Amino acid sequence: MTPADTPRGFVHAYETGSLNALFQVPAGAQDQGLSRPAPDGVAALADALDAQARKRADRPAQLAAIERLRQPGARAVLTGQQPGLLLGPMLTLVKAMTAIKIAAAHDRQDRPVVPVFWVASQDHDIREIDHAYLLGMDEQLTTVHFDWPDGQPSSLLAWQSDWTGHIDQMLATLDAPEPHASETRAWIQDALNGATSVGDAFARLLSATLGDDGLVVADPTDPTLAQRFVPTIKRALAGALDDSRSINAAGAALKGLGFEPQLGRSEGATNLFMVRPSGQRELLRSDGRQYWTEEQTAERYALEDLERALDNDPNAITPAAGLRPVVQDATFPTAVTVLGPGELRYVAQLRGVYERLGVPMPAMHARANLTLLEPPVVRILGRYGLTASDFQRDPDGTAARMALGADLQPFEAASAALERDITALLEAVRPIDPTLAGPVGKAEDALRRSLERLESKTAQAKLKKDETVARHVARLRAHLRPNGVPQERLLSPMSFFMKFGREATLRRLRAMAPAGEQALPVDL
Repeated sequence: MTPADTPRGFVHAYETGSLNALFQVPAGAQDQGLSRPAPDGVAALADALDAQARKRADRPAQLAAIERLRQPGARAVLTGQQPGLLLGPMLTLVKAMTAIKIAAAHDRQDRPVVPVFWVASQDHDIREIDHAYLLGMDEQLTTVHFDWPDGQPSSLLAWQSDWTGHIDQMLATLDAPEPHASETRAWIQDALNGATSVGDAFARLLSATLGDDGLVVADPTDPTLAQRFVPTIKRALAGALDDSRSINAAGAALKGLGFEPQLGRSEGATNLFMVRPSGQRELLRSDGRQYWTEEQTAERYALEDLERALDNDPNAITPAAGLRPVVQDATFPTAVTVLGPGELRYVAQLRGVYERLGVPMPAMHARANLTLLEPPVVRILGRYGLTASDFQRDPDGTAARMALGADLQPFEAASAALERDITALLEAVRPIDPTLAGPVGKAEDALRRSLERLESKTAQAKLKKDETVARHVARLRAHLRPNGVPQERLLSPMSFFMKFGREATLRRLRAMAPAGEQALPVDL
């Protein structure tokens, strides 16, 4: 991986316009997204969304937002995520709030802009969503986990009432203060009452969390809504291999720009999955004449067979990651799509798919990055003059600097001296023999590695002696890099709801900016 080929590096390349050729709408041109033509059938789409919302007993603000979507010229800011247990990691709400804020910034009485969250309940990677992590006041992780069968869409995993009880039992073990803990547990139980599937449980919790903000929650597996996707899926079936070739060509273009492509289509792979009668979701393959699934290679289908299957059941064939954004935008009047770094990377390979299927691309927007800072973390960061980003980007190096304190100065002086001496040595040897620059560079690398090892060992020795600094480092790791990953990618929002209350946490969430890295304090 090159220095630029990181999640932040890719987002920076996109936001500065370096990747504009891969998109129809240039980075930052949300006004162009707002002028994107709306698809036909928005009224019928609103009917389907309204029926879903009423079945879940969604909030009045959500019903009002759906009604506004019916107005001529209405547009949507769309985002989505897999339906993780207990809302999955915090980034789910960060994406949703980013969409809410962008929609509010562009909303007008004569041209409503509505935030929409697509619950990716067609996905089948259950191992990504069958668990949730919560951090207690004792800074110990509590894991809520279910042994759900893999390979089935979450919409087909029927929710069982004893699962709600298991969640409550696990949350009861979390070290969290009253009354927030009891209130949150009761709120979760109430929100999950009536859930029919894993996907539906997620949708109900999300509506209970951000429904008052007018977030429209869309479950694509609802048959009435799924029926809206069928025309696009049929067109995709008819030219499936063309789309796969287009994705691979865009991947090669990305690679030429120094970025590893997110998507790759092997020989015969399409952008579609078939859901078998058993509930297993399997990739469709094709040779241009017939179709088959990975697991059932003996059974062949003609295009007409698959079209009939869709007519009988709109969920029989569902889009893969290389088609889902196109299906969304062929159905919703999307002006802006809010994406995570990985999603932005694969959408960068889809311009050709959009164009072949005749679907205009909306504007794309990289979601915000948010870290919530609990009081002990605020105090520790302030004591050492650090930011949350400092620690999250380089936890080991930052820990070493915390441990060394004033003793870091000799190492910094040695590093500066090494740079001066190497520069002087290069100036001396180049006139004699330019090829000597290579060995000098290697010697510098070896010396720097030795200096870094010595600095690290010294820091470790100081950490063993200074219990206070060691404790501070451990606390920052627990809060900012739990299990070695950024907080927003691991901890469930319920972790904060249980300790600080829903309203206090949501106030901080509503205070975030819709772009960039930010860290906000949350308190009792």
